Amino acid sequence: MNFNEGKVLDALLYRLEKRDGILRCDVTSPDREGHRFPVDLKCKLGDRLYAIEHTGIEPFENHIEGDVRAGQFFNPVKTALAGQLPLDSDFELHVPIHAASKINRRAVGPIRQALIDWIRVTAPTLSINPLGRLLHGIRDAQPPRVPFNVSLFRCQTLGNGLLNVIHIVSNVEAQRSGRIKRAFDKKRKNLDAWKRVHGATSVLLLEDNDIQLTNPELVAKAIEKIAIEAPARPDEIFLVTTCAEPWWVTPIWNGRLCYYDEMDPDERFWEVDPKKLKSLTGR
Repeated sequence: MNFNEGKVLDALLYRLEKRDGILRCDVTSPDREGHRFPVDLKCKLGDRLYAIEHTGIEPFENHIEGDVRAGQFFNPVKTALAGQLPLDSDFELHVPIHAASKINRRAVGPIRQALIDWIRVTAPTLSINPLGRLLHGIRDAQPPRVPFNVSLFRCQTLGNGLLNVIHIVSNVEAQRSGRIKRAFDKKRKNLDAWKRVHGATSVLLLEDNDIQLTNPELVAKAIEKIAIEAPARPDEIFLVTTCAEPWWVTPIWNGRLCYYDEMDPDERFWEVDPKKLKSLTGR
């Protein structure tokens, strides 16, 4: 799993220090210490105690594993076609997200080569789409000897004949909400215990490392519904986006308001350099 628990927690504490105007102290990991309410981190800012739980979120179950499998299959396709397609265009290959996951390992090579051959022949015959629009192309075709459907588009160039592979997911918003809700339900129990027993401010820290299917607006929409309907909820919820540098810390919920409501716009998208962070939990 490509999440960054320890550094993401450090990013949040820097954000809280700046907001509250007080430096952190008494930073420990109850989870690593075997505490009966094993939150990932607890600390104080002044006399205010914080209990923090981190969780990585995916737009759907097994997304990261699927990304790895997809990369193993499709990256060699892009490499094989580098410099082989018309240089006056870029190309987009749209494939189902789990297209490569069901292929027998012995069949990977022949299927991949069949797809490469089909793209090499087909791509030059396509009309060029204006930048940002996919008006023309081949949709939902099944190339010979390839066991899944693909769509192929030719676009105005930004990168000189590059092939981009876009993974298509059906019903992604419902899957995202379900995935976030399971993480929310799992983490809020220990947070609620720290709030009741120790008087802590409870914070749920979400980490997003998906560059294609997730962003703060989508997470906020899911969280708002989940938090309102939950029997107990954290005092605050933050999102740290780690799919590219710099990272961004975004408040999603502050106990009353959601990202979309009256939350101060200046509080959104706080930039942090991950190279300056340290792992507070060793994970």
